[in-house]
Amino acid sequence: MIRSMATMALSAACMQTLAGCGTPPQPEPLSFTRAYMGVQATILVGTSRDRHEEAVNAAVAAFERIQSLESCYSTWRDDSEINRFHRSTTGEWVILSDDLFDLLDRSHEYALATDGAFDVTQGRAIRLARGAIDDGYAPSSTEIQHASASGGWAHLHLDRTHKAAMRTREELRLDFGGIGKGYAADKALDVLAELGFESALVDIGGDIAVGRAYQDRPWRIQVQPGYGSDPIMLELSDCGIATSGTSEQSLQIDSVTHSHIIDPGSGRAVTGRSAVTVIAPDATTADVFASALSVHDGLETDGSDGQAPRLTVIRWAEINGILTPGWSDPARRLQASPTARTPVSAAPGRHPRSGPDPR
Repeated sequence: MIRSMATMALSAACMQTLAGCGTPPQPEPLSFTRAYMGVQATILVGTSRDRHEEAVNAAVAAFERIQSLESCYSTWRDDSEINRFHRSTTGEWVILSDDLFDLLDRSHEYALATDGAFDVTQGRAIRLARGAIDDGYAPSSTEIQHASASGGWAHLHLDRTHKAAMRTREELRLDFGGIGKGYAADKALDVLAELGFESALVDIGGDIAVGRAYQDRPWRIQVQPGYGSDPIMLELSDCGIATSGTSEQSLQIDSVTHSHIIDPGSGRAVTGRSAVTVIAPDATTADVFASALSVHDGLETDGSDGQAPRLTVIRWAEINGILTPGWSDPARRLQASPTARTPVSAAPGRHPRSGPDPR
């Protein structure tokens, strides 16, 4: 299983130094957990003792922001805005909410930046791949071709002036599984910052938006992609991180691993055992490129093509780190520390148990 864990544990040496100075230790970040988008959502808020109640209220507001986005673009909710769009008349413009239009507009930009390796218009092909895993069967070539042909940006038009969208193919369905959780994590982190808590972290099913360092200490993220590999510890601040691959949701057919991730070019599930962790300027970008690099590992990730942002990419197929140049901040260094203390964790899962309510 692809697994990410977040914590703000002090090193033993640092704690000894504080104790020697007679200074009371600073409080650990407050932790809150709820279930949204079919996964566990965890918020960590760095705060002082005199702002405890404010931090709790900020976490509540951040969770409400996540919930509003779930009602906007979750395809699993019949009453969501995206499903109402799917039921709209083909060939007619539909005015969208600011959130849904922004997500669609950014998804189109990411489709261009990834040379089509990320494509939210392939909703039917994505659902077919997921359904095959749930039901334990391989879809036929005819099913795959039909599902793939229903998608494509040629069949979806956007009007930026009026924030409207129009489908020109009735069968077209959108799926934001490769961007939605990262996008929601970023928006929730924005809420926390607006309320005065910039030292915070939002983890939605392993797609993590990382805020400012707390007490001058970066956030520690433990990544465990599966395949029996040892986890690694990352120290991060002011960025996003996401991991995508075949270990969490896959189907074995004739000794071949078929992933829940599809290649938009063919509509077929990505095969093989691999995982990619991406560190990017924000969680939305990390979420997108983790999925896209699972499809097309030849994408430019150093910004040299003028479209893709600079990324740090860790490829887990051979368990080796590929550090893209351009990340000079020492808080963004890889640190091998599989035994580090990690009392607070958030791991991806399809049906997690909801944690304590902030209130």
